[in-house]
Amino acid sequence: MKNKKYILIILIILVLLLGLGSYYILHSTNTNKKELVNKDNIINDILKKIDINDSFLIYLHKNNCDICSDTNDILDYYKEAYDITIIDTNIDSITNNGYSKLLKKIGATINDFEFPAIIYIKDGEYMGMSNYLSREEELKSFLIDYKYIKEETNNNDYQIYNEEFNNYYKDTKNHLIVLYTYDNPSSYKFRGKVFNLSQKYNFNYSTAYVGTAGTEEIVLSIRKELKDFSVPMMLIVGNNKIIDYVNDTNDIETFLKNNNYINNR
Repeated sequence: MKNKKYILIILIILVLLLGLGSYYILHSTNTNKKELVNKDNIINDILKKIDINDSFLIYLHKNNCDICSDTNDILDYYKEAYDITIIDTNIDSITNNGYSKLLKKIGATINDFEFPAIIYIKDGEYMGMSNYLSREEELKSFLIDYKYIKEETNNNDYQIYNEEFNNYYKDTKNHLIVLYTYDNPSSYKFRGKVFNLSQKYNFNYSTAYVGTAGTEEIVLSIRKELKDFSVPMMLIVGNNKIIDYVNDTNDIETFLKNNNYINNR
């Protein structure tokens, strides 16, 4: 009698374990399917934009990419300054099937890309790409070549280095310069605000990316005059001195008005 009870208890336990196991497998399968669908949401969004003949940029990058972080920062600025649509797509975060769908849609192969890469879609059509994008000048040239931004914008936001800065500093004329760094996220908004104001009020300025080779003397020269030196910064130089400067994005327009770069009207 006792043996029958033990057998019955064991059978009940086995049934329960079998039921729990089946539920776990079914639940895991459904969860994995949902995760795969969610992973490819970004691809589905891209395909929909292509189907409705939209115009936009696709930024392709991946994990363990040393230069991708620099490219991320460059693109953040361009989204801020030029108000352009850039869809961030990490290929390590999508499925192989999703990536294959994208490549097939634009008529490309996996061997066509070196990361980070930018793809330009115009009116739903694949126009071109730029591979191994790591420098701002490369992105700007690409966007201008494909007329995604106007060519005249290349006359402003001109990058300068030690020699140009020293010439501006010694010049009898005043020169407006923006200092920025990708290490500080506020640089994007700062540069974007200056750029948009320059388009509105038609004034000229140059930029210096602090921290890169060829800008060391710029920093040393400024630190000699300014104890509270910080980046981002807009400053006016000329006649061997810093005439005025501003650090706060909210004060840029007032700064430009006070120094007669834009009208007070």
